[in-house]
Amino acid sequence: MAVVGSFVLAGCQATAQETPSPTAEATQTPSAGSATSEAAPSFTSPVSAQESLTLFEAAARLSCETALDQGITEKAVDGSVTMVMVSEQDAIESYSAAYMEIGPPKNYVLVFEADMFAVCGAHFSFVLASDAGSDVKIAAELEPDGSFFVIQDFGEFGMQAQSYVLEDGLFKSIITTYGDRIRATDLVYGKPLSEDLQILQIAFDQFFG
Repeated sequence: MAVVGSFVLAGCQATAQETPSPTAEATQTPSAGSATSEAAPSFTSPVSAQESLTLFEAAARLSCETALDQGITEKAVDGSVTMVMVSEQDAIESYSAAYMEIGPPKNYVLVFEADMFAVCGAHFSFVLASDAGSDVKIAAELEPDGSFFVIQDFGEFGMQAQSYVLEDGLFKSIITTYGDRIRATDLVYGKPLSEDLQILQIAFDQFFG
C-alpha cells in the first residue's frame, strides 16, 4: 500500500475528500489486484463498465505511485488550498506532506495519510477493497477524450462525483463534486517549487514548535 514518508493508511475505506486533516504518515504500498464495482451507477461508455473501471484503476495506481515516488503539488484552482508531498529523500525528519489553507487565517497543517491527496484517494479505495476481499463501490466511465467520469459511493457520507483529466497516463486535473461543493484541483508531479516547499517546513515548525 502506497504511503508518504512515515504515513500509514487508515484502516477503513477513504472518506469523501474534503480539506485534509492529519492522522498518521505514508509508506510505499503494493499494487492492488483489480476490483469489481458493486452497487454503483451505470454509464454509457465507448468501452464496457468493467473495462472502464480496470483502466481507471490502473491510472489511479500509476498516478498515486508516481506522486509518492517523485512528490506532487496539488492546488485548488480557486487558490483556497495547496497541498504538497515530497519524496522520501526530501522529507523533513520523515514528515513528507502538508497543506496550506489561505484562510483567513492562513493555516498550515501536516498531513499524515496519503489518501488525503486527490491523486491517491481512488487508488487507496481499490487497495482497501482488495485487501478486504470486497467490491469497490466505484463506477468509472471512460470519455471519448480519454478522461474519466467517476462516481464513488461512500455509504453514510454520500456519493461523490469526480472528473479526471489525464496527461501521459497520469491524473493532471480533478474536478470533485460532493453535495453542493465543487472543487477543481490541478496536479503537478515532481519536487514542489521552493515557495510551495515552505508549506511543509512551516507546518512542521508549527506542529513541533
